[in-house]
Amino acid sequence: IINSDGTVSKPATIASAFGSKQEFTSNTPNFVDCCYEPVNNKVVVVYADSNASYQIKAIAGTVDGSNKTVTWGTATNLHTNTSYQCKFPKIVATNDDGWCVVVWWSSYNSNKLKLNSIQTSGSDNSLTLNGNSSNATYGLIINSLSNAYTTTKTYAFDIAWNTGSDGRAGGMVVMTNTGYTVISKAVKISSDG
Repeated sequence: IINSDGTVSKPATIASAFGSKQEFTSNTPNFVDCCYEPVNNKVVVVYADSNASYQIKAIAGTVDGSNKTVTWGTATNLHTNTSYQCKFPKIVATNDDGWCVVVWWSSYNSNKLKLNSIQTSGSDNSLTLNGNSSNATYGLIINSLSNAYTTTKTYAFDIAWNTGSDGRAGGMVVMTNTGYTVISKAVKISSDG
């Protein structure tokens, strides 16, 4: 800080010490994203598991501020078909009954965007996958958001959500590899995910 008399001062910063790093998987996670889910006070991490054909997985954890640790649950597969080469997951909390929405890119399925929802638990660190059987097997193809333009270093889509009192509505934008156009789509989650 440059003071009015020309002297320089260093601002005081008060910050708590960080805890030790913690490992949430011993596999090889790639393309990691995370969000804070406020309804059940969880941190949710999504990643592509390169040891399982880049299947998208999610894991929830509870932060203990007193000892600066995270207690992790068990990883949940967001789709059971492991032959899908999936990358670039994005996650957002909906602020509705602990549901989170995850979107990812699938090169195996004609560069389409896939989506699924998971629900955090108020009593432990488990995650419940959307019960729709086709979503559980492959992930839901997001209609009209196919041919997402990506490279090995970038991804050109994002998701946002209304976290107000009615947290069931969100939206996406994506750049396509068809003329490099940018399109958007509204997304809504039902009460059962």
